[in-house]
Amino acid sequence: MKFRKTSGAVLTCLCLTISGCGGEDLPDGLPDLQPVIVKVIQGGAPLEGASVQLIPQDSSNTWASGGSTDATGVAKIMTHGKYEGAPAGTYKVTVDKFTTDGPAVAADDPDGAPAATSYRHVDPLFSSAESTTAELTVAEGSPTEETIDVGATVKKALPKL
Repeated sequence: MKFRKTSGAVLTCLCLTISGCGGEDLPDGLPDLQPVIVKVIQGGAPLEGASVQLIPQDSSNTWASGGSTDATGVAKIMTHGKYEGAPAGTYKVTVDKFTTDGPAVAADDPDGAPAATSYRHVDPLFSSAESTTAELTVAEGSPTEETIDVGATVKKALPKL
């Protein structure tokens, strides 16, 4: 009988250790996060593969929040890349998308192959907190869904380095 109680206690401790007994540890000071979905439209269609960043307008909010748009133009905002949602507050929203065409070669390539060309696909107006016109407010206790129209389709070659 004593063996069974000891075995049961050991088994219980083992199960709690393996499963983790409380979930993932959150960073110190992480505020409550609210669900945020941002949909990005360009030229009347969803923009896939864009980077969306929320820039807090309150300097005491130091938590980085953002995401990438999927095929439907939707970015599910995460804080620090792994915690779903963003802290309540007012944000400027930046949107950017870059692609590269051609082979990726080193600048010191002895064969002299041409370097790849990189392109920006969103009006630069939306790429910085100082110039973007996109804003959103995340309210405490309710999900936020915002659609941002970044204007006409753009494909501007960037200078080669």
